[in-house]
Amino acid sequence: SNDISLYIVCREGKWGYIDKTGREVIHCKYDYAYAFCEGLAIVKKSGKYGYIDKTGREVAPCQYDYAEDLHEGLAEVEKSDKWGFVDKTGREVIPCQYDSTDDFSEGLAVVEMDGKRGYIDKTGREVIPCKYADARDFHEGLALVGMNGKYGYIDKTGREVIPFPRKYNWASIFSDGLARVRKSDKWGYIDKTGREVIPCKYDSTSNFLEGLALVVKSDKYGYIDKTGREVIPCQYDEAYGFHEGLA
Repeated sequence: SNDISLYIVCREGKWGYIDKTGREVIHCKYDYAYAFCEGLAIVKKSGKYGYIDKTGREVAPCQYDYAEDLHEGLAEVEKSDKWGFVDKTGREVIPCQYDSTDDFSEGLAVVEMDGKRGYIDKTGREVIPCKYADARDFHEGLALVGMNGKYGYIDKTGREVIPFPRKYNWASIFSDGLARVRKSDKWGYIDKTGREVIPCKYDSTSNFLEGLALVVKSDKYGYIDKTGREVIPCQYDEAYGFHEGLA
């Protein structure tokens, strides 16, 4: 999502931006500058962070102890050890009141307060209460949450869609309709009903990319499809995921 129409430059220890012709469109006056993302860039001045637009206008003053890029139109900011969110206008739409936050994903963001995690929407409303020991971003409409050392999946209403599966001691986000799970020290996959569609028999697994997942068995790497068929045998000493048809 980074925008490379402007390029970051440094002169005499100060940072700014030039365009593709080399013209300095935003003067080198910041202690540090970051790439533009969703129309805004993070800049640092006098030890504080803020945001500028492509004209160089400081839409959010350099007043934050830390700042993150925009995701889905909102960005995480930290002030006095508390986290909140600013929008594209630089307005602090969700006050800095949480112990920690995550980026918005599918319209919701994980927030933490008093050691418990839950979810807020873009208005700041706590749509799923902070009651989980662990909570991850939403992917494909489901989020992985943990309580009492066990994990399960909830939908955006907070309903437990896949009950906390006691037989698994680890689980991942959903990707291409499947999620990685670990039973004892072996890995497999479940579908969105919670059914174990690929048995936990691998030493290691990855998310599916381009229809195939990387798996490890007896220290050798290979690839399976979504039916669990080993389409490329576990014969390689090292391997990576598929991109544009090649791995």
